[in-house]
Amino acid sequence: MREDMGKYYAHYYTHVSAADSTPPDAQPRFLGGLRDAIRAMIFCGYYGYTHLHSHHKLCALGKTLGRLRWMRVRATNELKERIPRYKKDGLLLDIGCGGGDFLCAMKSLGWNVLGVESDPEASALARRRGLRVYSGPFEEVDIPGESVDHITMNHVIEHVYDPIAVMDKCYRILKPGGTVVLYAPNSRSLGHKRFQRYWLPLDPPRHLYSYSTTNMRLLLGRCGFTSIRLWTSPRLALGVYDASVMVKKGIVMGTQRAPRQKGRLWLSVREQACCAVGLPSGEEIVATATKPSVALRGTQGASVSLTDGQQENDPNRHL
Repeated sequence: MREDMGKYYAHYYTHVSAADSTPPDAQPRFLGGLRDAIRAMIFCGYYGYTHLHSHHKLCALGKTLGRLRWMRVRATNELKERIPRYKKDGLLLDIGCGGGDFLCAMKSLGWNVLGVESDPEASALARRRGLRVYSGPFEEVDIPGESVDHITMNHVIEHVYDPIAVMDKCYRILKPGGTVVLYAPNSRSLGHKRFQRYWLPLDPPRHLYSYSTTNMRLLLGRCGFTSIRLWTSPRLALGVYDASVMVKKGIVMGTQRAPRQKGRLWLSVREQACCAVGLPSGEEIVATATKPSVALRGTQGASVSLTDGQQENDPNRHL
């Protein structure tokens, strides 16, 4: 029952912030100073965060380096799609913000930030960190229309009861030209094929829907978004493999990290190879989309143009 769902989040990973989980005796990184300098150049030259420092002689190089995907991934800790180009006085909304780690990072980069978190313990943690966070389901939060510049949803859409209503609301509250980024488990990943019903991201009863790049595109298009880009990433392959082996063994790990299992590297290498040639086989879907600057007439509930000969069907079907 929906009213009982909160019980399944009583011991969830969002109750611990990254700052709390970082070992106090962490060793200095190899060439940490140089890596930080390159990161600063990319953030300034490519993403437009010019206010972070005053010396810009090398930032033109950062613009060039930022065009290389692997450099962007390194600079932004593998979450480059979540980090938008800077907009002065812009408002960034993180739906399902957990304890607020991402919001803290974006606030430090100069964004006005807002979070929504339905888990009361996680939202309380975020507010203790000085963040403005609404408690409760996103559908019930009152946010003015066309007031948000960028929305992020990191492994949230698979938890909601009505994905179409959620994405319709995202469309309404975004400013024209605003952007949204979603991450979700990929139901067509090699991990799912390998583990079937033991695949960790099925995660019943918390995960209510499964997504592929096909039905994710349908969902975003149906809600009026344009400039839709979708691909899959092998970023989570190792962790998903380890945890899925434990699920198959009947061992419940809770919030603890699963120990490394034999065969993990083989899955990761295969997914990296598939993703490198454009096959949608990674563990994680990444989707980016834009609210058009000029409203599309009749978008809501209308048919959308699909690629690759796809036929429109229910974008929320469980694959």
